[in-house]
Amino acid sequence: MITQRNDNLTKEQELELGRKVQLMRTYTQEEGYDYESLSQDEKRLVNDGFEAMEVLVGNYINLARDIVHKHHKKTGTRYEFEDLLQDAISALIEATCSYDPGKDCRLSTHAFYGIT
Repeated sequence: MITQRNDNLTKEQELELGRKVQLMRTYTQEEGYDYESLSQDEKRLVNDGFEAMEVLVGNYINLARDIVHKHHKKTGTRYEFEDLLQDAISALIEATCSYDPGKDCRLSTHAFYGIT
């Protein structure tokens, strides 16, 4: 379960977590992915990737909430705040999965465009 965190990650910490997520995705996106067939080292890398993803998403839930709040307040949309927040968090998770730390930008920059 993803919970809100306030770790104030440095750019270097964020890039390292992004690398772990990318490494995890190399194993989980393979055709016929089966967790049980992985070696112990591969399982550890996959678990580390999922934990890194939880940390990243947990640290940017407030970003998603702020964007939704401003949009909801500004546009007076007919959609409920909670529904918009759920969509924003889904977009944040997708952005975390597609985040490329090799491009040397913050996840918040990458995620902003997916959330809006």
